[in-house]
Amino acid sequence: MAVEKKKPRGVLFKNDKYEAYIRRNNVTHHLGRFKTLEEAAEARLEAEKKYGKSNVNHHARRETLKLQGFKINHLTVIEETGKSEKDGRIWLCKCDCGRTFEAVAWKIKAGRIKGCGNCEPTLITGPYGRKPHRPHECKVCGSYVKDEKQPFCCEECRKMWNNLKTYKSKVKTGRISQAAFERMMGRFDSYVKTKQEGK
Repeated sequence: MAVEKKKPRGVLFKNDKYEAYIRRNNVTHHLGRFKTLEEAAEARLEAEKKYGKSNVNHHARRETLKLQGFKINHLTVIEETGKSEKDGRIWLCKCDCGRTFEAVAWKIKAGRIKGCGNCEPTLITGPYGRKPHRPHECKVCGSYVKDEKQPFCCEECRKMWNNLKTYKSKVKTGRISQAAFERMMGRFDSYVKTKQEGK
């Protein structure tokens, strides 16, 4: 009987001999130890006739995760957009806040991603497992700040804050009078009021 040169499935080389086995219904049947690869392969083929041939693709056991249309936590899965070699299938999702973003399928299923990371709900992680952006307010006017690394909403607020700190340090050391500090505070308060009215 002609046998392929490459080692067939269900044959192992162990302790200078070839071992043949077959696994069906979660039960492993050992078929014996043989001196040659041809004998072990023939035993395996005979076992396949007895127990039946496996049609399972062991490289594709995990079925494709069907998520389209599902609402999970704060996001709704829209459609599959591609596949990453590292993380697997990527899906387009829509957060409750209206923002759309891409996320990896297994992280959606595992609850690692609960939303876009830029909206109000408290989230564990942002897209692709990144640390989420926590919305915060400007130190001066209280406006919403997009960039989590910036404490101010604009350059004007930054300048006003720095001027206020400078005046505070100067009035403590006696370099300026209390009246000058109060005038600065008046300008600061009027700027904040104007900024808040213009929201």
